Amino acid sequence: RIADIISGMYKQKLENLKETCNEFMYRIYSCVAPSILAGSARDLSCQACSSTETVAEFLHRFLLPPDPAEEDVSGATAMEWAAFAGHTDMVSKLIGLGYTADVADKGG
Repeated sequence: RIADIISGMYKQKLENLKETCNEFMYRIYSCVAPSILAGSARDLSCQACSSTETVAEFLHRFLLPPDPAEEDVSGATAMEWAAFAGHTDMVSKLIGLGYTADVADKGG
């Protein structure tokens, strides 16, 4: 089925980005995860924005520094990546831990 092929290609791309240490593009691809196979039996929306995901799990999944306030090479923090990904539960968790939502990366 086409969903199996697309899913395999997506997973392979993520692995390739991780293996080549292209963490920024890995994060970008991770942000679009909910749109990959949206509406199909393999929809990734629930997995990509799970309300049960911990901050530590999110940081690990997005290959971010262990401190949510620490910026990545683009100047973005965990708060920005959670917002980019549409992960509202993670944004709420980070705010609840005292991290600010008033952020700007190197691009402004």
